[in-house]
Amino acid sequence: MKNLLNQIKNISFQEPGGVDEIKQTLANWQERKLIDSGQCEMIMSILKFSRLQVRDVMINRSQMVTLVQDSKVNVIKSLNNGYKHSRYPVWKSEAKDEIVGLMLVKDILNQDDSNIEISKLMRKPVFVPESQRLDTLLRSFKLSHVHMAIVVDEFGGVSGLITIEDVLEQIVGDIEDEHDANNDREPISVIEGRTYIRGLLPIKEFNNHFSVKLDDGYFDTISGIIARQFGKIPINGEKIIYGGFEFTVIQADQRRINLMEVKPVS
Repeated sequence: MKNLLNQIKNISFQEPGGVDEIKQTLANWQERKLIDSGQCEMIMSILKFSRLQVRDVMINRSQMVTLVQDSKVNVIKSLNNGYKHSRYPVWKSEAKDEIVGLMLVKDILNQDDSNIEISKLMRKPVFVPESQRLDTLLRSFKLSHVHMAIVVDEFGGVSGLITIEDVLEQIVGDIEDEHDANNDREPISVIEGRTYIRGLLPIKEFNNHFSVKLDDGYFDTISGIIARQFGKIPINGEKIIYGGFEFTVIQADQRRINLMEVKPVS
């Protein structure tokens, strides 16, 4: 494999036909069974990786799940029941003018006093510019052992965040863990009296659970049918009433709705 990659280094993406030449080379290797389809896809991802910038893969500011520094520990415990994130950026105030910290869930798990302000437990945030290259950021993550950075624009304003998982996914594809909102475990859950549903919940299962008959003629999942009602992929916090229910988007990315809260309306 090392020799094959060395051959590709001599082919430039910038040269006319460079990408096509690489694709053809990889196709030939596949035919000769020197690599399989998965290795071929990863090689292409690695070659494109150095051309990507933080702005290309970051989570936009509107989709960030955040805290305010004067919040109490019980707030993040309650919030984490729905999101299951391991880290949360912390704003200086409700005005959302400045990120002043990073709250790690593990830092509060052993806290008995739920009235402690998270400002006393949060860690110093790391900031990176939108224009930073992903390969540079990955090296920085590796050396500093930091897994999340706040992304700022040219004026210093917060434009989003990026995690080491977001970076690695550009090479290996989507990485899912046991807390990802789109995995197939516990598609419907009730937490503190609130009902949450996964975006990939089949519409037929939704209908069976709630004893309703939502139209499933065009889509198979509840994410698809709700996105259709919005007319777009909504952002976190957006709400819509459909089929006798109020759907609140809890977690969504650029491709789909991952988690929603649902409650019946009159």
